[in-house]
Amino acid sequence: MNSRALLRSALALFAAVAVSILSATAAAAQQRGTISGTVREGSSQRPVPNVQVFIPGTPMVTQTDAQGRFEFAGVPAGGVQVRVRAVGYSAALATTTVVGGQTVAVDFSLNQSVIALDEVVVTGTGATVERKQLGNTIATVQSSVIQDAPVRNFSEALAAREAGVSLLPTGGLAGEGARIRIRGNASLSMSNEPVVYLDGVRIDNGGGFSGQVGAGGGGTPSRLDDINPEIIDRVEILKGAAAATLYGSEASSGVIQIFTKKGTQGRPRFSFRIDQGISNYPKDRLEVNTGFARTQAQADRLNGIFKGTHVYDPNGNGTIELYEAVGFPSVSPAAYYSTGTNSTYSATVSGGGSDAVYNVATRMSRENGPYDVTDLVRGTRADGTSFLDLLPYEASKVDFNTRYQASANVTLFPRDRVTLSASLMYSNLHHQTPENNNNIYAPQSLILNSKVENANCQVTLNNLAAYQKLGLTVGTYGEDPSRPGRCVGGGNPSGALAFGTAREGTFSRVVQNGDHVNGNVKATYEPLQGRLRTEATLGVDISDTRDEELRPFRYDIDNFITFLRFGNKAFASRYNRELSLDARMNWTEQFGSFESQITAGGQGFLTKSYTRGGQGQDFPGPGLEIAGAGAQRSALFETFADVANIGLLGQAQLGFNDWAFATVGGRWDRNSAFGENTEGAFYPKASASLVISDLPSWSSSLVSTLRVRGALGKSGLQPGAFDRFTSFVAGTSELGAGVIPGNLGDPDLKPETTTETEFGAELGILDNRVGFDVTFWNRTTIDALVERQYPPTGGFLTRQLSNIGKLQARGYDIKVNALAIDRPGFSVSLFANGAYLFQRIVDMGGAAPIKSGGSYPRYRNWLWEGQAPGVLLGALLMQPCGQTAYTRCLAAGQYAYDTNGDGKPDTRAELEAYLTVPRAIDSFNSTTGIGPLQDDNNNDKNFLDNCMGPMFSSAKGNTKIMQDKNGADYEYCLTKPTPDWSGAFGTDVTILRNLKVTTIFEYKAGNFFVSNLTDGFRNTHPAIGRNNKRPTEIEAILTNPASTAAQRADVLIEWAEKYKELTPYDGMNLVESADFLRWRELSLTYSPPASFAQKLGFSNMALNVSARNLRLFTGYTGIDPEMNQTGRGGSGSTIENNFNDSVDAWGFPLPRRLTFSARFGF
Repeated sequence: MNSRALLRSALALFAAVAVSILSATAAAAQQRGTISGTVREGSSQRPVPNVQVFIPGTPMVTQTDAQGRFEFAGVPAGGVQVRVRAVGYSAALATTTVVGGQTVAVDFSLNQSVIALDEVVVTGTGATVERKQLGNTIATVQSSVIQDAPVRNFSEALAAREAGVSLLPTGGLAGEGARIRIRGNASLSMSNEPVVYLDGVRIDNGGGFSGQVGAGGGGTPSRLDDINPEIIDRVEILKGAAAATLYGSEASSGVIQIFTKKGTQGRPRFSFRIDQGISNYPKDRLEVNTGFARTQAQADRLNGIFKGTHVYDPNGNGTIELYEAVGFPSVSPAAYYSTGTNSTYSATVSGGGSDAVYNVATRMSRENGPYDVTDLVRGTRADGTSFLDLLPYEASKVDFNTRYQASANVTLFPRDRVTLSASLMYSNLHHQTPENNNNIYAPQSLILNSKVENANCQVTLNNLAAYQKLGLTVGTYGEDPSRPGRCVGGGNPSGALAFGTAREGTFSRVVQNGDHVNGNVKATYEPLQGRLRTEATLGVDISDTRDEELRPFRYDIDNFITFLRFGNKAFASRYNRELSLDARMNWTEQFGSFESQITAGGQGFLTKSYTRGGQGQDFPGPGLEIAGAGAQRSALFETFADVANIGLLGQAQLGFNDWAFATVGGRWDRNSAFGENTEGAFYPKASASLVISDLPSWSSSLVSTLRVRGALGKSGLQPGAFDRFTSFVAGTSELGAGVIPGNLGDPDLKPETTTETEFGAELGILDNRVGFDVTFWNRTTIDALVERQYPPTGGFLTRQLSNIGKLQARGYDIKVNALAIDRPGFSVSLFANGAYLFQRIVDMGGAAPIKSGGSYPRYRNWLWEGQAPGVLLGALLMQPCGQTAYTRCLAAGQYAYDTNGDGKPDTRAELEAYLTVPRAIDSFNSTTGIGPLQDDNNNDKNFLDNCMGPMFSSAKGNTKIMQDKNGADYEYCLTKPTPDWSGAFGTDVTILRNLKVTTIFEYKAGNFFVSNLTDGFRNTHPAIGRNNKRPTEIEAILTNPASTAAQRADVLIEWAEKYKELTPYDGMNLVESADFLRWRELSLTYSPPASFAQKLGFSNMALNVSARNLRLFTGYTGIDPEMNQTGRGGSGSTIENNFNDSVDAWGFPLPRRLTFSARFGF
């Protein structure tokens, strides 16, 4: 669908609904009055802004302004209750009498509290309830928490906020979305992303590119980041099945519901925000590319091209000499890290009266990441054309993201018991990202894998006469004398030996343009006010993305790259529509000491997705940028899927004296993805909550609040739309077109079923100045969908999903909050949270282990029975005796080499005897002869790598004895890509009422490992790598004729223990412990006195400076311990999107970002 038509249709729908609602409005014919007042903090008496003030039993709700003031107009005369709820404070209630035509004052003084049991929540409860009534956990992230935080999108807004909720970034590219995991992985084959709702409407939670378009796994935008963070009022998170039962066959991985800000009564309030920021990559996370000259001609060329700009100069004379390992910063990745910029402009207006309220917001955000290829591309073609002019984009904007966002909502009260509302959100995206991550044509990958000793400007020398004719100064080796490490024209100054030059890699343009609309209409009617309430929500979510990948004609400007050198254009589009309907009725009744609440209703959705694309290659000439101009047009595809779901739900809750609560409920689901022989699925739940401190007899000077709770519930996860069907795919042959077997199908396919139990307690002490929240949970998934290979005799060769698996997980969520100091001019609040996670694949139903990443052998994440999902599987180095369960080991004085071929580990003397002459390090990479120690059956299974990298590392991983295809035993290690513990801690400090300092640290620790594929290549690979400093020095010593046998033996032993990777077996020496602590956020906000703001014409203002990812503390040696090869939707494989975790593969580190903000309103 055309984006303009999409927007026009959405606006027309919103306008039609709004007009129809307005036409139904009728003013109440009765005398009314006004309530006004101020909300202040009890101890300091400073005003509390943005506090919700409402009149129970009516739709009247407002918020305090910057001075803590509020006002209700048009309040019916008579006795009225006014209630205040605010995050971090105890709720307050006041009673007053309203007289028609008069104003009555009601002021509040709030006491701070770190326990919020009276907070109202909605998600997963069937109706609006207070938190204390629930036996399950429900986490809440309030807008006040993120208002001044350094967050640019929804992904960042969730990070480090809640125990058990993890954000998994790919790296540090602009506009890149993060994957979300709640309490680990609940499924092996289906998405582990939580389902997300926006104001009760399902929203597209996907991301990434489609079809043949892609950048390498990273740089993938998220549809959730289409949501303007400025309009978020709060986010409610259900962490598992015990809480998410009412969401049925899509809730095993959790549920997130986002509530947007609504209008409040009062005159129009205008608010504006301007953000200006800069960002940069930490340059110390990547080693400088290092190399050494093997011949004098090579040394002379390096001296000529780089002109003394090298580092690590052992001889100190500024000249590169033979076998001297030196670094070359000008052709290292950090040379192209610049200062990124970002800006955001937003505006909001809200207001209304007793009959209607509204909120309208708009936002424009732009980010240019800290990656700039201008200097990399700069040069001149022999015909005088600048290479920068040939680039299909602006070189300084290779990593660029722009979003335009707008939203509006209106709520009307046509009658006392009727509420009608409509909401609309629109987002427009332009996103460009460089080729990245494990992509052999990505500029960063090509630089990281270059062998700088092979640097040359030969292409320039081949056209020397042409450059001289242009009047350009050309150095002896074709270099640009004014730019050390750069060629005048074509060349290969980084020394790449494979695929192409880094400059040629920049010529790919990967772009996504998208539009996203989400809207809803909602009607609420209370036939019996305060007792019977009915509501219905109809919503639609439409996302439409268009992806492009372009390589221009003859972009092989350095005469190296051959891949699609005559150009290509790939395109893909994705259309996704979610139509949802939610209707329910709630009955509340009070009888004596008991209060009951019964909810019944239904939920349904229709999902329609449509993707199509293709590509054309081999353009006939320059300037062509459409697929149809290619001489070869291929890879055309078109797919669609329609999924329908209907669910009936019911819940009953019984409360006793407002301290004891019991809840039972359930949901029945039927989904079009279920097999035809499968009946609907039923998911029950039950919970109990006891607020012991609310007992009439409770009396404690120490314990202010005490609650215990427990919950049991089930939810599910349905198969894919076509998994149940037997299908065939088109094929071609010499005899013409035909069909071949595709999916085997299963008429008995049913949803996975997850059962979860929770037990927890909240404890508040010292007048609720210190609060503890502890939850233990246990989860079991049965009928887990597992890819299984069935006998191929029927012609079906692909694996079929079957309900044959079982998973188990358990953990703790722990939160501590404390108001350490509370004085009128100074206050300090502290918080800490942590989540422990243990998860295992119990049973795969006889299916073979499944490797993530398909046939690519370097990815080592596996689904292996008895192990954690996504376990990293790697080979073990022969260990010293006493440190391994394997039968073969190294005795004292033995080393894992067999240079004389006697089948025994070498002694030091045997090594030195072999190393009396220089040896090429590559001779120790082979799988036969000299190199890995062979066993008696000539199987090279002993010279393998241990779980941590260095042979004698103290870190531990599980080991497993396995057999090769010949039946020989060998030992493997298995390490987890998910930490035992994750969480955050920080503080809020308020000084003299006007200055607030907030900081957050985030951590992951405990059996947490990352596969450092980047350094695996940079330490070992002879052609695309081995350019880190120490491996280069080792190779130089081994090959230097001036080295002694003892020196060569020393470094060869070091090589085996620390740097021998990749070969002879994949996964070797790649895995490192990745525990880390990151200073995630720092924010300083100054709110000038109201009198100062009023002099400028504002009612309020605030100035903020904030920083993100300030510093990383870790022993991990790779680029970044938070990196993941595959981003949100970064792969077409669900297995890869789920489990290709903790793989460091040539990506970009998370950038540091500094932002200056100004907020003001009137």
